[in-house]
Amino acid sequence: RILESQEVIVTKPGGGRILVKEINPAFESENRFIDEIKQAAILELIEARMIIEIGIIDLVCQNAEDEELYDLKRILEKTHENGVITDENTDFIFHYSLAKASKNSVLVNFIELNLNLINEARNINFDNKDHVIAAHQEHTLIIDALISRDAVKAKQAMAHHFSKIKQRMEEKQHN
Repeated sequence: RILESQEVIVTKPGGGRILVKEINPAFESENRFIDEIKQAAILELIEARMIIEIGIIDLVCQNAEDEELYDLKRILEKTHENGVITDENTDFIFHYSLAKASKNSVLVNFIELNLNLINEARNINFDNKDHVIAAHQEHTLIIDALISRDAVKAKQAMAHHFSKIKQRMEEKQHN
């Protein structure tokens, strides 16, 4: 699927998969090819996470203790002082904490299992201060809506957050 999205192969019903692009000439180096595959995998993970994490919102609103949400807000505030992220894992901690607050172990395991790709996405998204500040503001909107138990607003904020992640990644890819 990743190679298909990169237009390296096509799948023909009854005909199998066919190489449509020479790998070596199509990419400057083997590393670039690997980077392209990794980038496509990260974008697909982000699409999956967007679906799952928007779905988490209802469970968080139903199952999270107020104190869990306030603790997460304090963590966000503490780890992000004056636009400087003081803990590199803040993004993971935020999303992982939401999964834990949902009280659904499958969702927690999903986040844990995808930690490496999540870290790759974070490295791309948080490579400059503006992205860090924007992500922090997006997280704050999500947690504030959750504290208010406003699932609709939290889902909108989460969808916006993931669309911005994809936008930042695509901008990085084209630079």
